[in-house]
This record gives sequence, structure tokens and C-alpha cells, in this order.
Amino acid sequence: RACVRVCAGVHFCRLVVVRKGCLPAVGCPKYRAADICCGCRYGVPHHRHGDVHMISYLFNGDFVDRGPYSLEVVTVLFCLKLRYPDRIFLTRGNHEDRVVNADFGFRQECISRVSTGELVWESANQVFDCLPVAAVIDDKIFCVHGGIGQGLKSLDQVRAIVRPLANPSAGPYADLAADLLWSDPSDNDGHLGVHANAVRGGVTTQYGPDRVEEFLRHNGLELMVRSHQCVMGGYEFFAGQRLVTVFSATNYCGRYDNDGAMLCVSRELRIAFHVIKAKARSPFSSWSIADNPTPPRDRKVMPAAAGAFQA
Repeated sequence: RACVRVCAGVHFCRLVVVRKGCLPAVGCPKYRAADICCGCRYGVPHHRHGDVHMISYLFNGDFVDRGPYSLEVVTVLFCLKLRYPDRIFLTRGNHEDRVVNADFGFRQECISRVSTGELVWESANQVFDCLPVAAVIDDKIFCVHGGIGQGLKSLDQVRAIVRPLANPSAGPYADLAADLLWSDPSDNDGHLGVHANAVRGGVTTQYGPDRVEEFLRHNGLELMVRSHQCVMGGYEFFAGQRLVTVFSATNYCGRYDNDGAMLCVSRELRIAFHVIKAKARSPFSSWSIADNPTPPRDRKVMPAAAGAFQA
């Protein structure tokens, strides 16, 4: 019966995320963005409901794999989306893909923990097929899991994606999906243009600060927020602070002892960071994997500062 309820819940969640469009527009107040998650508070949180009635939350992909609690994470996120459809926003990451999460832990977790695990895994992936691949905050902040790669020029390209998108790596949107879900910034601000992404095994590209500036200017945007890469301080700027990588998983895969972070956006579109220290979370970060995860970006992280950006 529990499995039937879960599968029914993900069916309704699939309907909810489809109705929001492929590039949901999110107004302030307010948004938090990260691999898992961000926000700012106004008023006093309710003793039962928390602050979700005062702010909005964006969860920026990679909800499953490389951890022991993927089932709990997606169950909570789907329930939150159903309960607060206009406050909770989920964008798709590269692991919200059955081809990927069949190999990196989620499928095996479902099978080993649930008697009808294959059905639960497939049902969750049917929701992933319908998730938007990006979001925009107040027409000024572009949020995406990976990046812009080589081919993304206009937000209209994202709006034109037809969902469900069951296999992002094939079909008419394969190149665009690779840009959105897999691409990374180049190693530093001096590395211009678009290049092969050796870290990802040639699956996608790296884009330089010039690409970021061009994309933001063409679309009337001020900032790009992305996730996808472990950064040691939890967040890291690029392209003269026009792009920020936000990564909220502390001690990634039990190996790197990195901090996590949440990005908070105010009504005035000022941003601040809430850093989650790895040592404070060490009892919850003991899980490790046998294969080699993507290594962290090897650059010094800028110190946290409230109001580092204002649109």
C-alpha cells in the first residue's frame, strides 16, 4: 500500500511540474538556489510550517545518486512540491536521468529498499522527465544546473523544449540538454571561449567568461546561478561575479571535506550566502563510494559577503 501511495503521489507531482512550464518565472520573495537549496526570511516562521509561506525555495538539481538517502530526498521534495506548488521549485540536474541514475546508485537503492523498487524508480524518473531545466528569478537571475555550453543563446530555446524529455542525451534536444545539464565554466576568468570538457570525458563543453557576459547581455539578465560542481567553500564566483556556482552537499562523497552553501536572494535582488560547515555536519557525511566522483573545482573561493550582487 505504501508503494501505491508513493507512485500515486509522483503521478500527481508530474502533473504539477508540467503545468509550471519549461522555464518557470519566480518572483520575489524569495528564492534560495543550490544543489540543494537556498532563501531569505521575512517575519517569523510558523512553528509547524516553517518559513515556506514567506519565501520560495529552488532546488537546483541532482536530488539522487551518490548518497544513501535518495528515496527520502525525492519523497520529501515531491511532497513539498505538491503541498506548496507556488513556493517550491525543482529544476532538473544531470542525475535526474534514468540512464545516469541507473548506474550511480538511485536504481539500486530503490530495488534494495522497496519490494517494488523497479516501479518506484521508474515512477520517480517519469517526474524527472517533466522537470524544467532552468528557472528565472524576477527576470534577472538565470538558474540552471550545469550551464550554457556552446549552443544556448536565448531563453526561448529553453521555453521551446517539449516535455516529457525521457532521454536528454538523444533526440532533437540532445545538444541543448548537454549544455544545460552537463557543461561547466572554464578553469578561470582568463580562459575564454568554448572548449572540450576533459573533466566530463568529452560529454560536454567548458564555457568562458565571455560566453557568460554575452548570454546575460543578450537576454537582459544580471546573474547566472548554477550548481553541478563541488566547490570547497560551498560557493564560487566566476566571470567577474556574473556567475556563481552553489554546491550545498558537505563533505562530498565522504572524500573532500568541503563546505556547503545556500544562496539567499532579497526582495531587492541582493544575494548573500549561508555557509554550511563540513565539520559541523560530519556525523551525517560518512557515506563514501567506490568509484571516482567528479573532483572539486581547484580554485580559491571568495569570502562570503551579504549583498555581493545587486541587479
